[in-house]
Amino acid sequence: MGFIDDSSSLGEWAGQTYRIYDAGSGPAVVVLHGWGGRIESMAPVLRCLGSSFRTIALDLPGFGGSPVPRDPWDTNGYAAFVAGVMAQLEVQSADFVGHSYGAKTSLYLAATQPRLVKRLILVSSSGLRTPPNAKVRFKRLVSRTGHAAGRLGPPGDPCRSRSTAASPRRITRMPAR
Repeated sequence: MGFIDDSSSLGEWAGQTYRIYDAGSGPAVVVLHGWGGRIESMAPVLRCLGSSFRTIALDLPGFGGSPVPRDPWDTNGYAAFVAGVMAQLEVQSADFVGHSYGAKTSLYLAATQPRLVKRLILVSSSGLRTPPNAKVRFKRLVSRTGHAAGRLGPPGDPCRSRSTAASPRRITRMPAR
């Protein structure tokens, strides 16, 4: 993937070193790889977009040529990193192409900082979880209560009649056809 190596460089944001590919001209497109990926894993996308757009691809911290962050990061941390790099590059908004965790990070940015994201292309993205509302929590409680009651046996069946010892069962044969 020589074209990436020739155009990639190292940058630093908030003490975090990162590897970046920034090439082409036109509207900006930020391309983010998935968990365990690197810039090179998005090479076909970069080639396709390179003639018409400014393509910006990052090795997310901990992957490819970017060292692991000092502290563990969650989606919010990776999104803050991408937003910070965009600010450094003076990119006010961009289209995003993300795969897997890069798609989740793009989606998080679109939800929390919509001014940064014009359009999204998400490939194999996981979603963002929101806390369940009161109605959902109540339904879960009713469901769990029903499951617990079901383990006690049918209504009217005294608990003491079910012992842990095996009880004899009557086995009947089906008549031959």
